[in-house]
Amino acid sequence: MSEKILAYNRGGGKILAGLTRRRQAEQKLFLTPISEQKKKGWQQEDGDWKYYLGNGEPVRNDWYWYDDKWYWFDGAGRMVKNTWYKYKDKWYYLGADGAMLTGQQTIDGKWYVLNEDGAMVTDPVTLTPDQDGALTWPGLKE
Repeated sequence: MSEKILAYNRGGGKILAGLTRRRQAEQKLFLTPISEQKKKGWQQEDGDWKYYLGNGEPVRNDWYWYDDKWYWFDGAGRMVKNTWYKYKDKWYYLGADGAMLTGQQTIDGKWYVLNEDGAMVTDPVTLTPDQDGALTWPGLKE
């Protein structure tokens, strides 16, 4: 009698599909691997989100572009959210869903402008009213 099982190897991040068999003489169970399936895509682990590239490893210490949004993943592969992140001397804000924000944002009661690349605008600018009196921010897309 055999039964199909899935086992997760935490050390290698691999999922093995196989069959268990009971050897009558030895009275032991063993795993006969059929195929290896490596993690890919979004996975929630211990309350954090990770993104696996299909090689069994999550994105680490890097940006990842997914569904028209940028996400930052820390050294453990966890998606960073609800915080400022400094990258190459520029500040970025990662929202509640982990996506990098752009445009005009109110964060913790303060008003910020994040350019189209997501970096916080820190250089002085001159705001000019349009024909309706609304202030426009130079270089910021609508």
